[in-house]
Amino acid sequence: MPLERHEVERYEEPDFNATTLQTMLQDQNEVIKKQNELLQELSKRLIEQDRRFAQRESELLSAIQMIQESQVLIATNSSEDVAKNQGRDEMLMQTIREVQEVKKMIAASKDKKWYEFWK
Repeated sequence: MPLERHEVERYEEPDFNATTLQTMLQDQNEVIKKQNELLQELSKRLIEQDRRFAQRESELLSAIQMIQESQVLIATNSSEDVAKNQGRDEMLMQTIREVQEVKKMIAASKDKKWYEFWK
């Protein structure tokens, strides 16, 4: 696409001179420099904010991983405790049954007459 030619307007006013234009350009140049400085400062702040965000994200991911590992450990220990308690309960019930059986035998032997000792 060819570039179009535009006519440049010329100021022919008697009070307009190059010094005024130069002053305006210098003022605009100062504004542009100030804007560039502000943009650089903003850019630095954004980079720092991104760095802090990445660091915080890393810390949170690490904390989540530690929590998950703790949950796995707790679940493992809990199932081991359940198995131990179940074994302990079974042994306790077996002991109680044996004690009851012994008590029955003692009670039965007391009911026998002295002369039925051979039975």
